[in-house]
Amino acid sequence: MESNPKALSVEEFSKLKDEGCLIIDTRQSQDVRKGFILGSYPIPLGTFFTKWTEGSIKKDTNLLVVAESGLEHESVSNLTTLGYTNVKGYLEGGFEAWVKAGKPVHEHKGISGSDFVKKLGEKPQILDVRSKEEWDQGVLENAQLINFLELPSRGKEVPKDKPVYVHCKLGGRSLLAYGILTSQGYDNVIDVLGGIESVLVAGGKLQPKSS
Repeated sequence: MESNPKALSVEEFSKLKDEGCLIIDTRQSQDVRKGFILGSYPIPLGTFFTKWTEGSIKKDTNLLVVAESGLEHESVSNLTTLGYTNVKGYLEGGFEAWVKAGKPVHEHKGISGSDFVKKLGEKPQILDVRSKEEWDQGVLENAQLINFLELPSRGKEVPKDKPVYVHCKLGGRSLLAYGILTSQGYDNVIDVLGGIESVLVAGGKLQPKSS
């Protein structure tokens, strides 16, 4: 990728998306939750950008970037520095340009910790995407355990025939997990806002992890 990444019009971006390019949305989580382009991995610029990107995306993947205004070049530069050489460009005008063009927007489905606690008695399908070390400290009853970085290859293990409530500790990783699963065609995923911490504050209880 050249040092001056290509600014793509909405139509150019849309065409490359339809050809199979993966979208990296580097906006902050609160903005992504207001809506994003289906097929996006939400990985905000910041502390965990390198770990989450390298952990979930192969280096030879064809990539597109959606970024906040003024952070397009930084987003692309971060990717190329990590060794992603197939960055095709970024969406000129950002997500706002996509919306103004009337392109389809995925509306994020989320639930508060307190509302989720009310559903626990119904034994909902829960996907816990935290780390093994976190699981060892306790999990919600009957939760399915898949580390969020493994979802690109293990997403097929998640049921599609019922609502799936996905959570991490605070909400950042669950949003990426949400993006990965919706990219794989899941429309039944619900993001637990604030993660397991919000669930515990609302009265949820952890169980020992079953061996």
